[in-house]
Parts: sequence; structure tokens; C-alpha cells
Amino acid sequence: MYVRFCVRGAYFLLELMVCNCLVVSMICVFKTGLSVFFSLLIVTLSHGAQSGPFTYEVVGDNVKITRFTTPAQFDGHLVVPAQLEGKPVTEIGVAAVIANSALTKITLPNTLLKIGNEAFYQCNNVSSIDFGNSLEEIGELAFFISYSLKSVVFPASLKVIGERAFEDCKLRKITLPAGMTRVSRRAFWKSDGLTDVVILGGDTKFEFGVFQDCENLQNVRVATRIHPDSDKLFYNCYELRSILFESNAPAVLPELQGSHTSFASTFAIYFMEGKTGFTTPTWQNYPCVMLKPGVNPFARDWLIGHNLDPDVDMSQDVNGDGHSLLMAYALQLDPKSNLGQILTEFSLDSSNLKARLSYYALTPGVSYIVEKSSDLTTWSSVGVSHSDVASDGKRVGTASFFQDSGVFLRLSVNKN
Repeated sequence: MYVRFCVRGAYFLLELMVCNCLVVSMICVFKTGLSVFFSLLIVTLSHGAQSGPFTYEVVGDNVKITRFTTPAQFDGHLVVPAQLEGKPVTEIGVAAVIANSALTKITLPNTLLKIGNEAFYQCNNVSSIDFGNSLEEIGELAFFISYSLKSVVFPASLKVIGERAFEDCKLRKITLPAGMTRVSRRAFWKSDGLTDVVILGGDTKFEFGVFQDCENLQNVRVATRIHPDSDKLFYNCYELRSILFESNAPAVLPELQGSHTSFASTFAIYFMEGKTGFTTPTWQNYPCVMLKPGVNPFARDWLIGHNLDPDVDMSQDVNGDGHSLLMAYALQLDPKSNLGQILTEFSLDSSNLKARLSYYALTPGVSYIVEKSSDLTTWSSVGVSHSDVASDGKRVGTASFFQDSGVFLRLSVNKN
């Protein structure tokens, strides 16, 4: 039995298996004056069939996972099977993997369509999720308080994100696919690691306060429009500095922040030269700036944040350390520091004849290339492998070398 006891936002979980059934109980306490009201919700799931650590139900021609029991020998990587009993696994059920601190990585099959409410609630150590390529719905509180979750890639198939699904996560940058129809109330509430959001779909309705209290959110890119029925999706985002519209001005701009909140003092709405419907120096009561093609608004905001001319040539070396502003921006470093001392992390594994270069790889608007050389004259990216981007935004380029020749590695960055 899972019991969630809520007083002033504190949650306590107790797990119990009763008569081979999983019982999920939710107790909510509301206090008004001298009266105390209790609301009890009990959901009982049948025991179902068993396959290894998975309890499941066959629903028609599909399979729903209802429970994951941590094996004795578990490396932290949960791989959900694509089929059970020859039928596709299409759903992770309510609270199926709730409060599992042993879990660090999740791989979901391409057959999966839905993640149920509270499915991975309070899995504090999950840092990596592969959603597969068919997922359509993420339920309420599905990844609530997953503190270690810093990076996700939502599949193009995704249509709905439930209420408070990623509340209190540490996601840094997210892209919401073009085919999404709804992001529910406070889906990313208090995700204070979030800095950049890309909204690809103009028909995605954002319910109240989707990004409420994302106190470090700085940049938003909108491919077409923000749905006119959206409601204060950037409420209490005090550090928001830029919203870039890539298309013509939308006919209606919904209320973005609420009457008692404000954005950063440098906030502006940006649009590209040649797009229509915008006005400068203000549009819809917000500062508005036109950008020429090739100008990166995120880089412009970064320059302003470091008290530099926002129209400066990014190829310049402003402090004579031998590195351009573009390199400092790409690696998210202070452009006034000596970058030669802090630029990247190089390591040499002489026993396995491998050299590795670690670098930050998530800055919007730039591409990264790691190349190797044996003579500092001829450089090539052939033979350099790359790791996935880690939760801290860093990636590692690795190159092998011959013992009698050695190897040099270099990092190049370019504007997209």
C-alpha cells in the first residue's frame, strides 16, 4: 500500500503488498479554521501475470505494466520489454515504479504509447530516459520530484504531458514537439534548472502556469505561435530574457506572466527580419527587437548578461587569451576569464591508447567538432567517437592512437 500524507506540501510514502494486490492510497488533508477534512482515494490493481520483475495485465491485444519489483541484482537500468506474451507493451500503469531509489536509467520500448499517473513518482536517482519513438501521453505526476533528471528528448509522437508531470525536476533544456496538443497545469512547476525551452507546435495548448516558478528560465524559442488559449505559462519566471518568434507575428498573444510578476530587466521579444506583424521598439506592450538573419538571439542575451555589446563580432578575442567569444559562448564560460586554463578537460589513457576531450555541448545555435591529429598539421574528425550528452550537459570525444605516434585533440565550434 502506498500512502501519501500531504501537510503543507510534505509527502510521506509507505509501501506494502496486501493479498497479492497493489493498493495505492492517497490521503489529502485540508485545514480550514478549526475543521480538518480528509479525502481518501484508493485504487486497487489486480495481481496480473508475472514475467521476471514485471507484473502486467493483458488488455485486449495490448499489455500494461502494473508493477516493477526491483531484482536482487539490479544495475539501476530499467529496460521495459517491447512484448509480453507476444503482445506489444503499450502502457506503464499508475504508480507502477513509484519511489524506486535504485533506478538510475530508463529505456522504454518503441511500442509504448502511455506512461500512467505517478508511474515514476519520486524516482530520485533517475538521470536518463529513452522514451522510444511512439509515446503519446505522459500522465500526471509521472516524474514528480525526480531530482537527478536533467536532460530528456521528447519523441515527435508525444501529444500530452499531464499535470505536474515534471515538477521539481532539474531539466535544463527541453524541446516540445510540433504535434503536441496539451501541456497540463504546472507540468514543469519549480523546475529550477530549466534555462531554455523550444516550442515547435502552434496548436499546443498550455494550461495555467506550465513553467511557473522556473526561476532560472532564460530563453524561449517559438516556431509558430503560442496557442491563444494558453494561460500564464511563464508565471513567476523572473529571469526570462528572450522569446524568439521564428514566424510572422501571431494574431493573439496570450497572457504570459500574470499581473503581479515580471521578467528580467533585459527581457525582449525577438523576431527575424522579413517577418510581418511585429512592431518596434515595442509589441504587445513588451520590448521588441528585430534580428538580422544569422544572429543568434540566445548569444545576444548571453553577451548582454556579461556586459558586452550585443552586436559585437563573435569571432573577436576580447581579452587576448587566444579564444573567441564564440568559443566562450559555446562552452558557457565567462568571456573575460582566461579560457586557456579552463576551456576543456583532456585525459590520456595510455594503457588503452585512448585520448579523451570533455566539453559542454548544449549551447543553442552552435555546433561542435572534435578532431584529432598526430602532427598538429593535418586534422580530421574521422576516428573520433562521441558519448551521449550527460546530465551536466557535457560530452566526451574519444580517439585511439598508436603507442609510437601519440595524438592531439582539438575542439572547434561553429554557428549553425
